[in-house]
Amino acid sequence: MRCYETRPGRHYLGGQFVLNDGSSHMIPDRWIHEAKIDEDGKRLRLFYSSCTIEVSGFRLKKIYVDAVEGRLGKVTIADPPDNIEAAETTEEPFVTNIIYLAMRPESASNLERGN
Repeated sequence: MRCYETRPGRHYLGGQFVLNDGSSHMIPDRWIHEAKIDEDGKRLRLFYSSCTIEVSGFRLKKIYVDAVEGRLGKVTIADPPDNIEAAETTEEPFVTNIIYLAMRPESASNLERGN
């Protein structure tokens, strides 16, 4: 399973995150405030005005770069049976978990106003 699909051109407005339960969250690129990645490339945090997304896995630098450059594509968690073997054999980003943390509405409006 491919865990990251780059955006085909600029006709999409943001990144799409598909969680374990099958739910999908599309977040506009313009809402990103900050992106952080661990030195080993195993944990990526994306801070948006409406939420925080934490992505865990291997070789996440490509996802980080695309997020910072405003061209994030579709991020999907790998199927559990594929985790061990696929993580060791691919050079592509390999996602083991995505956590979506919604921000309270009042916090989001404060962030938008720069407070």
